[in-house]
Amino acid sequence: MLRKRIFIGGIVQAVGFRPFVYKLARGLGLRGWAANTPRGVVIEAQGAPAKIKIFLEALKIKAPAASRIDEITTADVPLKKENKFVIRDSIKGAAATSVPPDIAICKDCQKDIADKKNRRFRYPFTNCTNCGPRFTIIKNLPYDRAQSTMRPFKICPACRAEFGDPRDRRFHAQPNCCPVCGPRVSFIYKGKAAGGLEEAALQIKRGRIIAIKSLGGFHLACDALNKAVVARLRARKNRPHKPLALMFGNIKEIKKYCYANAEEERLLKSAAAPAVMLKKRRDIALISEGLYTFGVMLPYTPLHKILFDILGPAPLVMTSGNISGQPICIDNNEALDDLGDIADGFLLHDRKIHNRMDDSVLFELGGRIHFLRRARGYAPGHITLPSRLKKPMLALGANLASSFCLGKDDKLFLSQYIGDLDNAGNILYFKETIKKMQSLLNVRPQIFLRDAHPAYYAAAYNPRALKVRHHLAHALAVAAEHDLRRGFLCFAFDGAGLGADNTIWGAEFLEISRGEWRRAGCLKPVKIFGGESATKDIWKCGLSYLLAAGFKDAQIKNILRVDDAAAALGASRAGLNCYTYSGAGRLFDAAAAILGLCAQATYQAQGAMLLESAAARALTKTYYSFVVEEKGGLIFVDTAPLIRGLVADRRRPAEAAAKFHNTLARIILTAALKLRAREVALCGGVFQNKILLARAQALLAAAGIKVYANNILPVGDGAIAAGQLYAKYAGFV
Repeated sequence: MLRKRIFIGGIVQAVGFRPFVYKLARGLGLRGWAANTPRGVVIEAQGAPAKIKIFLEALKIKAPAASRIDEITTADVPLKKENKFVIRDSIKGAAATSVPPDIAICKDCQKDIADKKNRRFRYPFTNCTNCGPRFTIIKNLPYDRAQSTMRPFKICPACRAEFGDPRDRRFHAQPNCCPVCGPRVSFIYKGKAAGGLEEAALQIKRGRIIAIKSLGGFHLACDALNKAVVARLRARKNRPHKPLALMFGNIKEIKKYCYANAEEERLLKSAAAPAVMLKKRRDIALISEGLYTFGVMLPYTPLHKILFDILGPAPLVMTSGNISGQPICIDNNEALDDLGDIADGFLLHDRKIHNRMDDSVLFELGGRIHFLRRARGYAPGHITLPSRLKKPMLALGANLASSFCLGKDDKLFLSQYIGDLDNAGNILYFKETIKKMQSLLNVRPQIFLRDAHPAYYAAAYNPRALKVRHHLAHALAVAAEHDLRRGFLCFAFDGAGLGADNTIWGAEFLEISRGEWRRAGCLKPVKIFGGESATKDIWKCGLSYLLAAGFKDAQIKNILRVDDAAAALGASRAGLNCYTYSGAGRLFDAAAAILGLCAQATYQAQGAMLLESAAARALTKTYYSFVVEEKGGLIFVDTAPLIRGLVADRRRPAEAAAKFHNTLARIILTAALKLRAREVALCGGVFQNKILLARAQALLAAAGIKVYANNILPVGDGAIAAGQLYAKYAGFV
């Protein structure tokens, strides 16, 4: 006989891991016990050596799909007199090392809520060991009912019997409940109680906007095929053009409107159930006008599933329930106050949301995922480092698409998507989430890191935090994720970030080596007129790049056809309200303005997204010329020939947009070859552009260059915090 003490670290709580261990051990005739601890799962297993060997192998290869094992350690311990294998109460005290994400409703629970004979028929809080709320309801670890927002709901005898039955799939499912003992929904319409979920569905069918309390916050839902109600939603939310997310009842209905390959379909049906960007097959008015994609998802909670069972599978708008720019609402009273002028009715429930959480948004390329927004189903998650941190750390991230990162032991924990830290609501959300995550993971940071820009909120949050340059943090986020400890070349392309020379960077060629980095090149700097206003009045970017390319005032006025062009030209030539810029974000804006796709942006990156969508309509492989210059040991790429090419082709915007993307991909390849790179990282918000990312990757790979990008971390500024923390870990600051 042999007895082993086994520790398993990773995502092994709230994913059915202990029930899996229990059934495996009992099936092999082993004795002992398993228990949750804040750090993971501890097991003592006793039996014949051959059975113990099988047990250890099965732990690795047969673990629940939603689990993730990061480490297994074993030690021999003395034999004990025991009759069976049991699950013990959780062990408290040790520091937590993983936090389970929320899991979409499983197929078995879908059957339960669809079965009229089942006691959970159409019960919107049905869950089991394999699915249901996790991070959004957790207050503390280890993950037990008493340490979640399910604590107020006293479990009934029938549910308790399931909870204690090893043969039941609800064995040790902490949020287990039913209509007798669990949370309940209520519907308020025009300020009065008006029934429940069925009545809410009826009002959606009648063309009403309904605020729905979901897993991590509220959605605003309406009939996506009703043009009038979608227009009303846009007007009430002051969201004239920004694309709206869609939820479909099933994959078959999605394929009526979108193209979806096997991997995209797998992602939609996965336990994370993110919103996936899919190419349009058929358009729907007012959802994402001018764009070639929809952001779509499947019902991921029982409540959503029941809603579609009542209404049918046709798409609903399912957009974040918030005032534009503010955090998603999570509290019933908060929603009634904030969304009262937007929603006609409110589908509420009485289970509290502890951790606010938006939907994750991503796209698939070459079998890999790329996050536009990393949140529900994935956050907080972690990256495991090759060695331990010397001290616990907190990195505060960027100002836009913000997230933060906590570091402890050998792990980096990236928070969920927070939003832009330019308003009091998101700043409060940022601060409260830091407190909750520190408490949950039992971390007290001793080192703080932030972006070098003095006007970002992080500078006010902790003025003494170590500064990390924006684009270095982008590069190191890729290094952290892919363990790039050798030298590599990074193309960090985004809207803007403060550079090491205190000018505004945004299209940087960075050479990274062990603890050292240098700017090896960039797009040739241009003077951008208009300051911050140029990010919205993007015709000002067009004007600036046209001036830099040598166009005369009369030509510029004719190209842009904007009333304020004359005054702007005078101010720009005089150098008033201008800044020097070497980035790619404003170049995309300039191209969109020159091609007549967008003069004024009503949401972030609108010009770039319209340009990408135009490029998707053309198949050309040709590209515009550009000039590579060398000065002071740096490579500068002059895009003036590119601008002149756009002007010449502006009557053919789709072809011009495609050639624009091809040109940037060709610039990346040319610089990589000139700098003799063997490994290249592509990062920054510009690479949220699927067409550019695909074409750059293809050119580099064809040249024998290994290419990396963020896959676990977000593509854009949401990864900055992880890069900042890695900068300290790897000796860059």
